[in-house]
Amino acid sequence: MDGTKKIASSKIERITEAVVFMALFALPWINKVHVATFLFMGLAVLLLSQRIRKIDLSFFYKQWIFILFLLYYILQVIVLCIFPDHWNKSAISQKASLVVIPFLFYMVCVPDKGLWKTTIRGFVLGNVFAAICCAAYAVSRYFSTGNPRVFFYHTYAGFTGMNAIYFSLYILVSLIYLLKYPPEVIVGGIRSKWAVPLITAFQLFNLLLLSSKMMIALGVIILLLTVRDRLKNAVQKTMALLLFILVGVSLAIVKNPVSRRFYDINFTNYGQVFHQDTFTDFHFDGLNLRLLLWRLGAELSQKNLAWLTGQGGEHYHDALNVKIKQSGMYAGDSVSHTTGYLNYNMHNQYMESYVQYGSVGLLILIIIIAGLIYFSFSQPTVLLRYFVLIFGVLFFSESVLETQSGILVFTIIISGEWIQLQQQKKILNFTV
Repeated sequence: MDGTKKIASSKIERITEAVVFMALFALPWINKVHVATFLFMGLAVLLLSQRIRKIDLSFFYKQWIFILFLLYYILQVIVLCIFPDHWNKSAISQKASLVVIPFLFYMVCVPDKGLWKTTIRGFVLGNVFAAICCAAYAVSRYFSTGNPRVFFYHTYAGFTGMNAIYFSLYILVSLIYLLKYPPEVIVGGIRSKWAVPLITAFQLFNLLLLSSKMMIALGVIILLLTVRDRLKNAVQKTMALLLFILVGVSLAIVKNPVSRRFYDINFTNYGQVFHQDTFTDFHFDGLNLRLLLWRLGAELSQKNLAWLTGQGGEHYHDALNVKIKQSGMYAGDSVSHTTGYLNYNMHNQYMESYVQYGSVGLLILIIIIAGLIYFSFSQPTVLLRYFVLIFGVLFFSESVLETQSGILVFTIIISGEWIQLQQQKKILNFTV
């Protein structure tokens, strides 16, 4: 009887490991194919049936970061009760990731530390596979169209269903794991010593092709820090730095879609978005559009104590769409079924939280990020530190928690790494 139970338990463990791997492997395709969503649901049912009685739930409830996630989600529940429109009905299920994902990965990580390594392997290799698919699709399109732009930015990332910024985020996170984790964790049974370096180089190349200015800048900083930590010889460090400079100068001098993304920044017209009221036929780039959206969001929050209570979650889009139309910004075309700038979010998670939930929502978000930064810098490992800084910086230019691909990678990586650190501290305290 005991042997039969052990065999059954072993089979369930293998199934769990396979589901964890496949869910993370499929994550880059979350906007196009919802395989990852169904796999997460199946994983939750499997773990609840097998592990709920074997784990110490008090550990989960005592983590201040998960309590803050819950408080932020409660704000969404409150605004849904006040404004039960389609905006908030959609957001309530999306933001449930703040509560569900940490609990799910608590069940994944606590009884079996090896499953977190499986999670990382699935995530990294899933991004590699997605990048290979994007490259292959771009090549096929290039031969049919002759247009080199198919290799860059949103056109390149579009095959996954994500835009270039979020796919860059996924690749940057996977690059950190490639640089910081032992090779055998990433490639499993592949014994070639060149496997991880080749994968790393390929993902760095994809980061350039995706042309996200912020992700490239963060990637360069992380690479420089990694070189500083790994190379002990001063000559090697100097050579590596010169190589970085050579590549950077070459990209800047030679005309290409990557450098053009930086040259397109025009600082002379940014003041206009703060002073003029009409923007018909106005040329927007990534930065001045964000500045205008932040201005419009701030104007919305000045009315009727909205700075304190917010605009009722994503209900604010109704009022923002009115202001967009009044300003003359492109509002789409009914013939081509486009919506232009209508329904755009704030492209800034801090401003998003402020507009949606007022000062209370902004304060909770700031405490989450500031607390994570303080905690990560108080620990000997730098892994969580990198991730927190990446998300903290990205929050200034993207409303990460308002997209499915953004909130999933945020909650999975932060909660998973947080639990790993807590488990390490628990073991260390026990041995001492």
